[in-house]
Amino acid sequence: MKSRPVLMTGTNVLGILALRKTKTRRILKIQPTPNPARLEFWEKGLGGVPANSFIPTSNSGKVGIFEPLHLQCPFGVVGDRLWIRETIWQWGRWVSNGKTKGGRPKRKFVSCGFNVRYVANHPNRPADPPHDRKIVHADELWVKRPAIHMPRAACRVEVELTSIAAERLHDIREADCFAEGIVIDPHHLWRPLGSKEPMRPLTPHQAFQSLWESIHGDDSWDENPWVWVLGFRLVT
Repeated sequence: MKSRPVLMTGTNVLGILALRKTKTRRILKIQPTPNPARLEFWEKGLGGVPANSFIPTSNSGKVGIFEPLHLQCPFGVVGDRLWIRETIWQWGRWVSNGKTKGGRPKRKFVSCGFNVRYVANHPNRPADPPHDRKIVHADELWVKRPAIHMPRAACRVEVELTSIAAERLHDIREADCFAEGIVIDPHHLWRPLGSKEPMRPLTPHQAFQSLWESIHGDDSWDENPWVWVLGFRLVT
């Protein structure tokens, strides 16, 4: 079993913790070309194709006419784990870190003790210093750190992969729209997970489209890329 980091928005993290979100879609970095009818999963591999590969396949079932010949999911295999990186507030300070090639001063962030708060739960900068921290430097403060910089020790959410598939974005089924974390109210009005907009009469697919575009950009839905479909269960 391996554990790999993956970035998620704070609202998606809250959806996982609430057990509403059990799937995520990630764009394939290499899109199969020419576009195959489907990607078949070969658990045991064959010939020069490694195990746990997805093989581009035509409607006739012919294999091997596409490039790349095989694709392996970069997030691992069923049973592997993903630890979630999210945006955090971290207690620390900015210190001098030399100069750029152009002669401008550079700075780097240095944490002061291990104190973090999660932006998903605390969208505004915390007003008070950590209760267990003795202030050593006058310039210590809470700094918003992008998810990519969240240390492993700050991880509060780890999930185990229960399924892996590959499909076109538009092929998402209604059940998967729910698994992606869209929200419904008793009057069957919809909105994307974490959205501040009013509830409105959207179909599940439209609600997921809105969620996707809020993360990937306004035209990202129309591109209809191949995506990894990762199913998971909450571990911690």
